[in-house]
Amino acid sequence: MTHSAAADICHVQLSTLTVCGEKTTAPDRRITEILREQMPKCRYIIIPGADHMSPLSHPELIGVRPSGRQLEVWAPFGTDDLFNLVVRPNRVQITPAIYDAKVTRWVARWPSLVALTWRRAWAAPVYAA
Repeated sequence: MTHSAAADICHVQLSTLTVCGEKTTAPDRRITEILREQMPKCRYIIIPGADHMSPLSHPELIGVRPSGRQLEVWAPFGTDDLFNLVVRPNRVQITPAIYDAKVTRWVARWPSLVALTWRRAWAAPVYAA
């Protein structure tokens, strides 16, 4: 008898969030669908316009909503940039010229903001005041 992780999925009793990009290939999408179908407390979200590498194409994703007397945070790719005031370009949504114009305005308004360049979005900041 062999052990299968898939057989254990239905026993997960934690609230989970499964995220899938709209442009994810069929085999990868099927994996997320199996998770959604098998885990009793699974929420499933499809990110419009995103592919399999959503953290790179949609790093700005974060959501907060009230949940009783607390806040529920949805941040599938973490909150480091949010709390460190880092802005990265979303190359799927805008052009370099639009991004440069936006970050110039943002840094003027919020001097502590760290906006990364279009070319070096995953490297050192250049728009920091």
